[in-house]
Amino acid sequence: MGKPGIELVLEEARQIPLNVMLRVPPRIPELEPHLETPGATITLEETCELLALPQAACLAGDINPQFYLRKDETHFRLIA
Repeated sequence: MGKPGIELVLEEARQIPLNVMLRVPPRIPELEPHLETPGATITLEETCELLALPQAACLAGDINPQFYLRKDETHFRLIA
């Protein structure tokens, strides 16, 4: 469901007596299309928007090292 799905989960979480925090995904899909089929995408711009939410705790750290080895510009912009 991408960014709308994350926003829905956060909206629903307001109904429960817990402080729900979000580890913002840096990119969806994380892997090559033939290896992962998440059914949605999250762009760099959407990641930045999600990081601006009060519930955003951090950028999720499960980033594939291949992106750095291949000098993936999107991930370099995320950590800059």
